[in-house]
Amino acid sequence: LKNNMKFSIILPIYNVEKYLSECIDSILKQSFKDFELILVDDGSTDSSPQICDDYAKKDNRVTVIHKINGGQADARNSGLDVALGDYVCYIDSDDYLVNENVLCLLAEKTKINPDIVHYKFKEWFEKDGHIAECKFDYNVQTEGRSLGEIYCDLIDKDAYYNSAWSKIIRRNLLIEHNIRFERGIVGEDNEWYYHVVMAAQSLVLVDEPLYIYRRRQG
Repeated sequence: LKNNMKFSIILPIYNVEKYLSECIDSILKQSFKDFELILVDDGSTDSSPQICDDYAKKDNRVTVIHKINGGQADARNSGLDVALGDYVCYIDSDDYLVNENVLCLLAEKTKINPDIVHYKFKEWFEKDGHIAECKFDYNVQTEGRSLGEIYCDLIDKDAYYNSAWSKIIRRNLLIEHNIRFERGIVGEDNEWYYHVVMAAQSLVLVDEPLYIYRRRQG
């Protein structure tokens, strides 16, 4: 039985053989080691399931769930069902972490046990492989202010993102409020994150990009 750990990193995986190893490697090479990696193979028909199993054989922090295809929301929920970490981190399986110190920095930011830690991201464009710098900043006053006030500031400066992959969430917040991704809707992150925001009491902003988001054609 695995003991509780700091992070549960959940990857929903569907036919991403081209990018999957780079994503997983960016996680497993983190200097901060206290995490589990939950790979949810959502009925992939390419070599993704085999890639997942190979990593699980090599590293005991890796758990693999093979399930019939149910969509990204369902895959993320399945990962949460088995997660044991203090914080949940949803990473899309075609993206990757910017360097090996991301989890170390996030662990530092969770010392005061906030409900949410947001971080910035850069974007990778498939057509020419270039990486665009982050377009917004998190230079917002958070001390002694309500979540509502902070979010209003973020919205005003186009720095508010509902994406599941641009923040970590305290797992007990998700469990206690039964916050899950709704299946069968487009943009399930949007619906999900409003529930998170309504339940949350505290927030930390990391004003540096920790994540590379791949913009793929189609």
